[in-house]
Amino acid sequence: MFAQRLALVCLVALLSLWTVSGRVRKINHAKLDRAEETNVIQSSEDDAAPLVNVELYYETLCPYSRAFINQQLYPTWSTASVGAIMNVTMVPYGNAQEAQDGNQWIFTCQHGPKECSANVLTACAVNLDQKNGLLGFIYCFENSDDPSNSTIQQKCANVAGFDWGQLSNCAAGQQGNTFEHLMAVKTDALNPPHKGVPWIVVNGVHNDEIQAEAVSDLIQLVCDTYTGTRPKDCPP
Repeated sequence: MFAQRLALVCLVALLSLWTVSGRVRKINHAKLDRAEETNVIQSSEDDAAPLVNVELYYETLCPYSRAFINQQLYPTWSTASVGAIMNVTMVPYGNAQEAQDGNQWIFTCQHGPKECSANVLTACAVNLDQKNGLLGFIYCFENSDDPSNSTIQQKCANVAGFDWGQLSNCAAGQQGNTFEHLMAVKTDALNPPHKGVPWIVVNGVHNDEIQAEAVSDLIQLVCDTYTGTRPKDCPP
């Protein structure tokens, strides 16, 4: 039934509301050292209000996932006072499927084997990030001409402070296989089940309104959702 699964494509229906315009911004390497945790990018020094949790379920080679990262998620998070009120969780799996073969998981991805490899590499980065470079790393290669290119991935890893040897060894071995399986488990546990990617969950909730607002104006959504003092960089 994988052909039926592919029919979902990497686009949810509400993305028809989203018109992407303008040039994708080049990466600002000075912003790669923002505060993050292993699989959750986190920072807040404003007040006691809870942070806005943004979960992104996506595929590394899906053009709509890439556009959301490049034109909504990264620019919002890298706006200092707004990024300080956010937790960002990255879940690279999307419309993939998995099957167990002994102690291994075999992944089949919507955009082919290269996407599976990039998903696994990203899952390793999510779990191995120790130098606060996760979102900068992801943005760097997703904003490139070919996110599956290992030379580009290595360059982005080095810029973001990852140990490329550790990261690539993880992706090629059992550790990466296990990490990506955990992404599959997390994706398959979504309620409601995802219907495409990018699939955005804010503070544990996904609905049509949140999805539409996130893909069109994430910074406004984050600012309006936050219950603390409105950051100075928020739009009116």
